[in-house]
Amino acid sequence: MEPKAGDTIRIVRDTHWRGVEVLTFTLEIYRHTLGYFASEDDRIASRFTALSDPDLYGDGPESKDDYISNYGPYRTHQIPMYEIISSSE
Repeated sequence: MEPKAGDTIRIVRDTHWRGVEVLTFTLEIYRHTLGYFASEDDRIASRFTALSDPDLYGDGPESKDDYISNYGPYRTHQIPMYEIISSSE
């Protein structure tokens, strides 16, 4: 399922010694980009988190290091670290 505006996503983050943090956000389009505002203060300050943010992706079972000349090293086959828990449809 492809994410779209109005969907609700859940992000589970390991905060190491503090345990696990579960965050829920509603997706919206801001400046032609799909993502979310983490708080009302972020909305006022225009700090928008796009779904393309590298922090929202992690290594999957097929991830590996790769290299492109004139670009540098990167990780392949990363997977989203969020899940869509409700759809706007």
